[in-house]
Amino acid sequence: RRESTSIPQYHYCTGLYRPSSEKPVTQDSCVPMQDEVEGQSQPDAGTVLYDLDLTNAHLHSLDEVSLPNTMRVLDATANRLKSIEAALLRLDGLTKLCLRQNLLTSAEEVEALASAPCLEELDLRDNQFTQVPNFRGFFSLTNLDMSYNQFVSLEALSSLPGPRLTHLYCAANKIASMEGIAHLESLRVLDLGSNRLRCIEGLEGMCLLDSLWLGRNRITQINGLSSLSRLIRLSLQSNRLARISGLSGCTALEELYLSHNGLTTLEGLEGLANLRILDVANNRLTSLAGLQGFPQLTDLWANDNQLASLDEAGAELEHVRDSLTCLYLGGNPCAKETQYRLRLEHTLPNLEQLDDSVLRGA
Repeated sequence: RRESTSIPQYHYCTGLYRPSSEKPVTQDSCVPMQDEVEGQSQPDAGTVLYDLDLTNAHLHSLDEVSLPNTMRVLDATANRLKSIEAALLRLDGLTKLCLRQNLLTSAEEVEALASAPCLEELDLRDNQFTQVPNFRGFFSLTNLDMSYNQFVSLEALSSLPGPRLTHLYCAANKIASMEGIAHLESLRVLDLGSNRLRCIEGLEGMCLLDSLWLGRNRITQINGLSSLSRLIRLSLQSNRLARISGLSGCTALEELYLSHNGLTTLEGLEGLANLRILDVANNRLTSLAGLQGFPQLTDLWANDNQLASLDEAGAELEHVRDSLTCLYLGGNPCAKETQYRLRLEHTLPNLEQLDDSVLRGA
């Protein structure tokens, strides 16, 4: 595991690295934490209850809990709920609902939540859904998490009103196509990691997208991204890429994750002047040629490739000597050369971390 403080946090769904500044709707973002439900004191008479945290309360049914109609935020994470009951449907003022880590299966029951016209955030992660619900009546939805279910298609999302949705997480399913989401032109974050996608399609209209997570799929070519001029983060880790291409329009790109592919060169990165983090670990690189034009590059992860000569690698690293602070080259033949660390410290005067070692003065 990499230990650099500059390394993004581990992606909760796909097992890939992702920046800590972008995360799915989690327990903490669903609801302010309160006392545990079991044993907590009841509200004083006359108290209006807006937020309720039922996390890990061992509930089989929400009928076991009093849910006043004033509820705005409800977190029922990690219970044993098998159905969405009438008690929940009566909460027509809900704005945030978190039902992750339960035993829900019915798409039709989710569709009934349209009775809450102000619902903005809906978290269905880690249940047992096989069919995507029809979201036709969810006009206020901005955040939707359906990760860790058993969906094979997103076509039903074509019913979702698109203007307000900004965050969509569908990681760790069995999705083979992006069909059904092309109309979601307000998306800023899209996570389809750990699925069965073979190509990138239907993203041309998502001009506001700034984070795209497609790791652990079966993608063979980078294409369909030319209109994403605001894209800041792109993950294509653990796919089937043989070369880098199709990124010329992504001029705002700052973080690019391409580890665990079949890349042999760094060709195709031209024009990405804002790049700060480049992850090309676990590929088949024999050279670092192509590092010109990255004045802001601080992190380069190129470990576990086929870089044979430290002198040749050092010559290419001269292009980023002023900006680079974190470098991974371990697992390459060149990392076994004498004075490996000393030579790289000399080449890169601002280096703070080399592989797993924090350097003096960092």
